[in-house]
Amino acid sequence: MEGIKCRGCGRLYVPPMMTCISCGSNEFDRVEFEGKGNIVTYTVIHVPTREYKDEAPYTVAIIELEEGAKITGRVKGDPEKLAIGKSVKLLSEGKYYLFELVTS
Repeated sequence: MEGIKCRGCGRLYVPPMMTCISCGSNEFDRVEFEGKGNIVTYTVIHVPTREYKDEAPYTVAIIELEEGAKITGRVKGDPEKLAIGKSVKLLSEGKYYLFELVTS
């Protein structure tokens, strides 16, 4: 998973941005993230936009990656098994980042 680190303040971003929202810098270094982290918060979408109507219900979460960046993505699986603080890992990147719970 590719992201960036601001040269001005060190803030991490996934996906990459043009300008740092913390310090205004537009100078960054590329960073590779492992795609592992923990659920910060999540919600189950039952009434989606038209584009995702055939995929509901689905879970959207904010994940704090081990490297410190926060990212929004979907979490695959039963929402009843999710909880704040649970570990997840990246499955795929595409229209959205897809994570799954770490079971071991």
